[in-house]
Amino acid sequence: MKGFLIASSIGLAVASGSAFAADLPLGPGASVDIPMATAPVVAPPPPAYTWTGCYLDGGAGFGMWKQDHYGGALAPATQLTPTVSSGGEPWLGTVGVGYDYQVGPRWLIGAFGDYNYMSLVYGGSFQEPYWGWGGNETEQAAWAVGGRIGYLVTPKLLTYVNAGYTQARFGQINLLSDTLPQVAPAACGAGSLFHPNP
Repeated sequence: MKGFLIASSIGLAVASGSAFAADLPLGPGASVDIPMATAPVVAPPPPAYTWTGCYLDGGAGFGMWKQDHYGGALAPATQLTPTVSSGGEPWLGTVGVGYDYQVGPRWLIGAFGDYNYMSLVYGGSFQEPYWGWGGNETEQAAWAVGGRIGYLVTPKLLTYVNAGYTQARFGQINLLSDTLPQVAPAACGAGSLFHPNP
């Protein structure tokens, strides 16, 4: 019993000694590390989203064209046939460049240029209705330049309207008669001209 009490007393002394050690005077050359309260780290706000800047674009897809035309005489200029339509498809590729400037929190203005590579071939054959000549017609390229004005519905959702000028390039139509054997129009003498429908 005495041994148990002595051991218990020593255990209490060790425990109480560690509890009161902070109150003891420090000796020469001793130091104590005292934790300091630190301010919370605040992340900087994210930069404001802006649409101002240059851009490049590119793509590929499906295209279609439609052309209204008629045959007519040279002199006097007379329409000889009803207006008929031709059209073409299927593939195209596009590249472009532009610059947009955001004006205030909601509006945007910009300028752009696009060039389209394509091979949009008329599905059947181009038909000249006066003499019945036919041939293949292909749209080969198109380009556009213009400007845009846009409105930001949200900081990352832009609605816009484009306006500008565009031009397309078509390949030569090699016309042949619809008879067998087929002959070129030059072998048939003078004939009608082709006019795009205004």
